[in-house]
Amino acid sequence: MRPIRSTAAHQTADFAELVCSNSLKSENENTAPWLLKEEMRRVGSLLLKLARDCAVPAGHALAVDRVAFATKVTEAISSQPQIAIRREEATTIDPCQQITIVASGPLTSEALASEIARLTSLNEPSKGGPPNSDHPPQSPQASYAPQLYFYDSISPIVEADSIDLSRVYMAARYDKGSADYINCPMTREEYLAFYDALLAAHSVGSGIGSG
Repeated sequence: MRPIRSTAAHQTADFAELVCSNSLKSENENTAPWLLKEEMRRVGSLLLKLARDCAVPAGHALAVDRVAFATKVTEAISSQPQIAIRREEATTIDPCQQITIVASGPLTSEALASEIARLTSLNEPSKGGPPNSDHPPQSPQASYAPQLYFYDSISPIVEADSIDLSRVYMAARYDKGSADYINCPMTREEYLAFYDALLAAHSVGSGIGSG
């Protein structure tokens, strides 16, 4: 869909742009995240190879430089002659035409979310006429139930040179691995102000991708 139509979270047109966290979880052996990545590595996962190429210090976790990772993934996919890239928004699905895999992610547009709701709903529309793929309902939450939801948060990105290093300390996350994380202690007043700002923050999301 991007960049023809962007989302409320993405900033670029690159594939694999990480907007939640730049961490691909633990690299500690015998943990579930490590096992999954190890299985992917053994079958030659391109994404894990690129992630390793773009890795940044993150204690026991595999974390990546967001910009570099997205750039490399985009270059790798775009250079494959057997992959056709179509930059357009999908708004309808015809289950009778062909087998279709829908992998729209948690930031699905309103139109496609409505179409997915139409195809997966077990109930009749709560109002209006029968579902019509040519005119999907504008508010899937109000028209169909139950639905699929994905809740998550966007991680704020703080520029390192904006931090007063005399007031912070370095530590390992969960006391595992090397001390690569900047910890910014807060007073009670600062914490409460931060808490209030979070509650007042703008939230985005639609359809199956509410966030």
